[in-house]
Amino acid sequence: DNIISNEIALQDVLPELQRRPRQGAYVGVGPEQNLSYIAALKPPIAFIVDVQRGNLLLHLLYKGLLEISNSRAEFLSAMFCRLRPRTLTIETPASDLFAAYGAAAFVRDLEDITLVRVFGQLTRRDGFLLSDADRQQMAKTLHAWCGGGPNFRGEFGGGPSIPKWAPSYAEMMTQTDPLGRSEEHTSELQSRFGI
Repeated sequence: DNIISNEIALQDVLPELQRRPRQGAYVGVGPEQNLSYIAALKPPIAFIVDVQRGNLLLHLLYKGLLEISNSRAEFLSAMFCRLRPRTLTIETPASDLFAAYGAAAFVRDLEDITLVRVFGQLTRRDGFLLSDADRQQMAKTLHAWCGGGPNFRGEFGGGPSIPKWAPSYAEMMTQTDPLGRSEEHTSELQSRFGI
């Protein structure tokens, strides 16, 4: 399953995209780099499309995790099923957030609690109809994130021996653009989440 991107240079196009007029809709395909692009470009409307149902479920899982979280630290706690370290604040850089959760232990009970909360959010509050197969696929994705933590890497057809070029989730999320910027949108995230 391709539940994380393999695109380590996803930030490279941002300076050029940001120089262009921001008119019309954003249309993206596939995995999570779209969230970075949408945050950077601030389009009036955005669509993420894909022929694979798994990508729809992946984005619904992200949606649910974002909606049950009050901060970036809580989001990562839910995503990786680890207790939130007390040292994390609103100013904690993404690289330090990932390092803190990389050092924290997986808590199996948090995985179960997170699934209940996400499914409740998506079905009761947002009105999505999730089949048993949908729930199983989303649970499988969360289980992979929780088991691997921030250093989780996709296999991309490589089988049990993960290719060395495959970036970890933390590596992807802490990449810089060609101008060396990595957390340009921190203030927007802070205003959305707060601590």
